[in-house]
Amino acid sequence: MDGRLYRFATYTGAKIKLLDVTDTEIHWTMADKKHELEIHATRSKGGLLHAPTTTEMTNRLLESLTSTVNVCLTENTGRIIFSGTGKHAGLELGGDVPKLLQLWRSRMR
Repeated sequence: MDGRLYRFATYTGAKIKLLDVTDTEIHWTMADKKHELEIHATRSKGGLLHAPTTTEMTNRLLESLTSTVNVCLTENTGRIIFSGTGKHAGLELGGDVPKLLQLWRSRMR
């Protein structure tokens, strides 16, 4: 943003504040000591793609090229650095999502 890169990674101290996945939406919020990044994606109809396992292409995942993604980057003071909406965004969700959510929720307790 304006020549500055905002990194949200474990090595910068960023933490996941919220992770919620439904059949139609993904809501993901990350924060570090100074900033918060909120991503809200609405999943649209898509197509099933083959995805790899360790030995073959037997997994399937839904990919959409017409999803909507809302992004908001703020300072901890509440000042909005960037807010925008992407339409016709590519979105796919793969892997063991229930296991990922269970792991995240167990760490939040």
